[in-house]
Amino acid sequence: MINDLDLSHRFCEKHPSDAASILVRLPAEYAAGFISTLPPAQGIILVHHMPTAYTTQLLSCFEDDYSARLLAHADFSTAARLLRPLPARQREQLMAQMDTAQTTQLSRIFSYPPGSVGNLVEIPLLTALGDWNVKHALRELKKIRRRSLFDFPVVDDEHRFLGLVTVHTLLNARDTRRLDELCTANEAVLPAHATIASILHHPVWERSLAIPVIDSEGMLLGLLHRTSLNAHLSGTSSIQTQELLAPALTIAELYWAASSSIITMLGKKPPHNEVK
Repeated sequence: MINDLDLSHRFCEKHPSDAASILVRLPAEYAAGFISTLPPAQGIILVHHMPTAYTTQLLSCFEDDYSARLLAHADFSTAARLLRPLPARQREQLMAQMDTAQTTQLSRIFSYPPGSVGNLVEIPLLTALGDWNVKHALRELKKIRRRSLFDFPVVDDEHRFLGLVTVHTLLNARDTRRLDELCTANEAVLPAHATIASILHHPVWERSLAIPVIDSEGMLLGLLHRTSLNAHLSGTSSIQTQELLAPALTIAELYWAASSSIITMLGKKPPHNEVK
């Protein structure tokens, strides 16, 4: 006879999103106790579907060993999201138990002080290499098709930023075209060391929801999202700041609604009308 715990484990495996929505209704210590009974590779899938504020509490409830093993199974973006809100000492203790390559990448993100652009960077859902062709890029997009996406950054083999490619462009290009031929290299970028105050009046906010961020060597660090900027400013927000970001707020719903619709079309792109 299958016991309740085994049945719960099977439910989490088959329906992680639903399981996560149930667990977040419980106090974090209870949810942490249950998730700790799961293999870390399965536990991180549940955590992936939970809000950041809740997962921060979870990491404080887990034993450090389990937290480290959980993070070791996380993708880079999820690991950064979970670690960023933690106190520096706790974050360093967890990272010391993680894979060296993963820790090196995460350290790049966490090296920028509060109030800087680099400190608010988020890892893109997808970062593509310039030598990918359209067919390969569409295959990668299908893996995250349930996540809204309008465009994504393209980098070279050394992770230097080349430009952005829109999903619309992919759907109208030949399967054999390379992404470095399709990306818009003239997009505005932000230096990671710049202060938040210095980029508030950047004109690109009038038309963009996210801006690529690069380090001093031109390497892509991630994206600064309008929502992250808003959240950062919420404690000291003013009418002037709200007016500044109003254009981006106005087009936000259109972009996200459009991107969700476009991604459902993947695999059905027309064989003609290629974007030059």
